[in-house]
Amino acid sequence: MNASVKPEWPKRWALLRDLICSRLTSDDDAAAWPIIIDRVCSDAEYLCRHNPDSKLVAMTIGCCSHWLRPHQTRWTADGGFAWPTGYAGRRHSRMGLPQHDWDVTVHWHGNEARWQQTDPRRRFKPRQILEFRVSVPARTAWHDQAAVFTIWRPGSPPLPNDELIQFYGFRKREDVWACTASTGPEDAYDRTAEGARWELTRACNGLSAARCGLGTR
Repeated sequence: MNASVKPEWPKRWALLRDLICSRLTSDDDAAAWPIIIDRVCSDAEYLCRHNPDSKLVAMTIGCCSHWLRPHQTRWTADGGFAWPTGYAGRRHSRMGLPQHDWDVTVHWHGNEARWQQTDPRRRFKPRQILEFRVSVPARTAWHDQAAVFTIWRPGSPPLPNDELIQFYGFRKREDVWACTASTGPEDAYDRTAEGARWELTRACNGLSAARCGLGTR
């Protein structure tokens, strides 16, 4: 096993491993995928745990071989990555959705705090679902870097009406993949944390914030 695949990952990766690995080809670096999934899921799970309206969450993970080309835009973080957007959705825009060659869908089970394979869109209306869409570039075996596109739509669990787009940059150094850059509105995470603090304060039933272990901002 690649040294970058940490022992504590199996619970997160086990469900997705069989779904994803069966679709990878010799052009895809199988060692990159656990690293990518772990990084983007860790952010997604943080938002899923701050879900005041208990909205259903579906995560779609796909592989894209047809990114926006040609263009002069580059994501300049950590020395630069290819701009990770595609052609779907917004016409004449550099923020179009990447189109997937294939994808898999799982959903978040809040009571157990984990992803499950059952697709909730088979049982619920699409308007009741928050989708976390992850687009990973194909042919990672050919390159030492990968830029991943993610989007929450129509919004994330704590901010269900605010579309959230993030980029993640990964590099392979000495045969080990690691996330070296990410970008997106930090406000989403700041507001999520602030909302959690407010809920905890309210639960204290009139006790002071100091007695509840809360600091001040």
